[in-house]
Formats: sequence, structure tokens, C-alpha cells
Amino acid sequence: MKISEILTRRGSDKCSKHSYATFYDLLFPSLQGDIAIMEIGVEYGFSLQAWREYFPDARIVGIDIKDVRLFKDPTIEFVETDIKDYTPTGLFDIIIDDGSHLERELEYTLKNLPKFLKPGGYLILEDMQNPNLYLKMAHAYVPDEFAILTVDMRGAVGRYDEFLIVINRTKKEDCGSLYT
Repeated sequence: MKISEILTRRGSDKCSKHSYATFYDLLFPSLQGDIAIMEIGVEYGFSLQAWREYFPDARIVGIDIKDVRLFKDPTIEFVETDIKDYTPTGLFDIIIDDGSHLERELEYTLKNLPKFLKPGGYLILEDMQNPNLYLKMAHAYVPDEFAILTVDMRGAVGRYDEFLIVINRTKKEDCGSLYT
């Protein structure tokens, strides 16, 4: 089953308000084995449920400043805190920042979270409301051993914030033409 189908069934805005699920359909099948996922800004927890269903054995960590999840799953670690007050333990294959989308918060994410990616891992910044500014920040703060990809889906659903910045822990020369 595709992750988009699971996200839809679970009620995530990643496929109702946004079209990110189509990108995740392409990315997630390549991830195998001992997967670890961290999501910042989980709100009601619908995407956490989807990650658990898609990756049944994954380590999943959800972080939000307020716990308004509509479910509690003992197999998912939830931390009620600001991301700036949290130090991840271990490395992650996927880190998704769907938090406040404020410039100062994204700056913190870009400066501090790439080092918590496994080799080949992805840091995905969703809802980039000012993509040019945030892309400049990514190039300024993200170390050179990471590649930066942009995924512009603003035409798909007509939303100004339908833009992803994807940071991949790999060598830039190995990334192909999609990476900028």
C-alpha cells in the first residue's frame, strides 16, 4: 500500500490540504531495514499513525509544543516540548519539520538537525511559505556534505506554501540533476 493511501485514510493534511504524500510515495519505498523517523509539529497525530502503519518496526518520535493528539500509541515516542529544547537521541532516516514554519524555528532546524541524519537520511521542511528566503538559509547553514533538493508543488493544489526543502545526507556529486 502507498503511504499516500495510508495518510488519506488516517486523515493527514499531507494529502488533503497539501500534496506532499505524492512525494512521500516516491521517497519512502527506498527506505528499508531499521528505520527511524522524527516529526516536528504533529498536531493531532494523524501522520504518526500513518508512519507506524507504513513502517511497523520503525522508531517513531513525534514532537510538539502541545499534546493535542487524538490517539496515544505506546510504540510511538511523543515529546511535548519546543524543538529548541529537545536533543534527539540516535540518528534518523527521516526528519520532517512541520512545526511553526517561523523563520527563527527553521533556522534552528537547519543549523542543528542535519547532524542527526543517518547516511542517506532526509530532513524535509514542509510548508515553505517563503521558499527563496528558506532556501538561502539552507545553503548558508547546512554543511557541504548535505545536498539540498527543492520540491515545488504550488501548482498542484494552488497553495503558496506547497513547497518542500529536502536535505539529504549524501555527497552532492552523487545526487544527480534534481539537487540544487
